[in-house]
Amino acid sequence: MTTDPQTDRYRKKPISVEARRVPPSSDGQSGLDLAAWCGGSVSGTYAEPKIFVPTLKGELVARVGDWIVKGTRGEFWPVRGDIFTEDYEPAVSSSLPDRAADRDRIAEALAEATGDRWPAQAFLTEADAVLGVLPPPTDRATVLHDAERTMLTYALDQAQERIWSEDGFTDEDQAAVDSLRRLAAGRSSTQTPAAPTKEA
Repeated sequence: MTTDPQTDRYRKKPISVEARRVPPSSDGQSGLDLAAWCGGSVSGTYAEPKIFVPTLKGELVARVGDWIVKGTRGEFWPVRGDIFTEDYEPAVSSSLPDRAADRDRIAEALAEATGDRWPAQAFLTEADAVLGVLPPPTDRATVLHDAERTMLTYALDQAQERIWSEDGFTDEDQAAVDSLRRLAAGRSSTQTPAAPTKEA
């Protein structure tokens, strides 16, 4: 009996998944936010939360340093941190490792825009989206194209709505949003664009 060499070996098609890391938390909010995201529950100490993740095979536990992955059909599963590093890579672009600092700064700015009500980690998906449309920098001054500017403006509008939905914001919150709006508008740091007004 002969076998067809074309059907003997297969490679799984690459897919993009959303994933979030289980961080240590000083206030417990990160664990609660992550559990809410995956439809699970949290227990343990604030510094060492355990997230109980409902999976297709029953409930599994994710601990600090592990990742919770959301598949293409909305299913969740935990992955140990070392295994995640071996099996997954950023889907945004191959240049993401070179832009990790930019990604972190974008996520931190979005977190600041919400008054730090959510940790910067909660905005990594949004930061990846922004980086995904930015061209690789040729120098420290990256120029935004119209589509990129539109996407950043949309993300800022969403952050502004989050701030307003939480009964106001501080001067620091507004400064962070204004800073990103200047980037979106392509203005210098001394020019402040007009912020949208809150509708009653």
